[in-house]
Amino acid sequence: YEDYVIQEGDTLQKISKNFYGSYSQWTKIYDANKDVLKDPNRIRAGITIRIPLTGEAPGAPAENLK
Repeated sequence: YEDYVIQEGDTLQKISKNFYGSYSQWTKIYDANKDVLKDPNRIRAGITIRIPLTGEAPGAPAENLK
């Protein structure tokens, strides 16, 4: 996991795009953070969440890695 502090204007979809190169993997982030995120549509700036990583570099699109 990598810790990430939610910034003003972030959505789980935007965070997913940043880390995985795809907006559609936001559920992976939400599932790993249900203890701190009660509603995936209402995330607040300043909260630290865990980003599940699968060996890729942060921000690298997963589909480009083998």
